[in-house]
Amino acid sequence: MTKRVLFFRRGWDEVEFDHVERVMLIMNLIETAIESINNANRSEELSSLLDSQFEQMSRIQRRLLPRESEERIGEWHGAAGSECTLDVGMSYRPADHAGGDYYNIIQDNGRLGVLVADVSGHGADAAMIMGMMHAVMHGGVPLSEGPGKVLSFLNSRLKPLMSDSRFITVFFVIIDEATGSMVYSCAGHPPPRLRAANGSIIQLDQAADAPIGILDDLAYQSAESKLNDGDVLVLFTDGITESFAPDGAAFGTEHLDATIARLNGSAADIALGLDAAATKFRGSPDPEDDTTVVVLKRK
Repeated sequence: MTKRVLFFRRGWDEVEFDHVERVMLIMNLIETAIESINNANRSEELSSLLDSQFEQMSRIQRRLLPRESEERIGEWHGAAGSECTLDVGMSYRPADHAGGDYYNIIQDNGRLGVLVADVSGHGADAAMIMGMMHAVMHGGVPLSEGPGKVLSFLNSRLKPLMSDSRFITVFFVIIDEATGSMVYSCAGHPPPRLRAANGSIIQLDQAADAPIGILDDLAYQSAESKLNDGDVLVLFTDGITESFAPDGAAFGTEHLDATIARLNGSAADIALGLDAAATKFRGSPDPEDDTTVVVLKRK
């Protein structure tokens, strides 16, 4: 017995069968209402618990990303104890508490490695894969062997850990800080934009292979370019180009290139400006997919 429902009335000796039937119906309705209230309360408790866990996951996830400067939002000053000769800016906006976008910046003997990645989907499982990728990136990635070897290394370590429905698109570039020479590789990721000092915009699309987690033992190709004085390199995830306006129109590559062409200022100004343009286009600060922008300029 979990509940008792008591009815009181005068003249029970005069009750007819239809009165009893009505009472039983009322009792069933009350029972249903009580169950609904209990279920709603339980759902609210579970929802609150999940929100709390996602908040904790979000805080942990953000700690895995490169730290912003304390002086200015979106600005990166280099790893602890070192100074970067490139101007680096970044913007990150998850669709949920925790997301599947990931970016990393690694300094090594005058070289700067910049990686931007996007786990298919978003939410808790995508965030978990992002965490695994971070662990692999900091567990012996052969940076000195070039970006192609880095992506092959990531693929060999991550593919056995991923389900068949998940994959990761990645763009990884290594830049010589002194000369601006760049070597890059791409695993199914949208090609970054290089805005030259004369205003022309070039896609870095000369090295393109399958996303990580699709094929075994894939040897990723590399290509070369250069970041000259006054040039701007913009890396992004497809959450930017796939921002949708209320009428269903996509931000797309045309808006992307037009926005990159008109934005000026520091790398942080450009990264935050591109995020603001996508946010304004969709009319909401909450994207349907995670959005990430990383911008590099020669100082």
